[in-house]
Amino acid sequence: TPPPVTKTATDNAERDALILALHAEGKSLSQIAAALAEQGMTTANGTPLSKSTINRVVLESHRQNPEPA
Repeated sequence: TPPPVTKTATDNAERDALILALHAEGKSLSQIAAALAEQGMTTANGTPLSKSTINRVVLESHRQNPEPA
């Protein structure tokens, strides 16, 4: 079994930026999860990120950067 990989804040920032870019392209949460998995961005168990995790990143971004009315 390979040793666990420790994720850094930079890793998460890169992952989040990719999530937001794919979401801006109109990709679905499932499509985003698949694209991330293809690039090796998975959970600690090696499974694709859940749609709820991806949605949480998108929603948090919208809360921090609301679109003008």
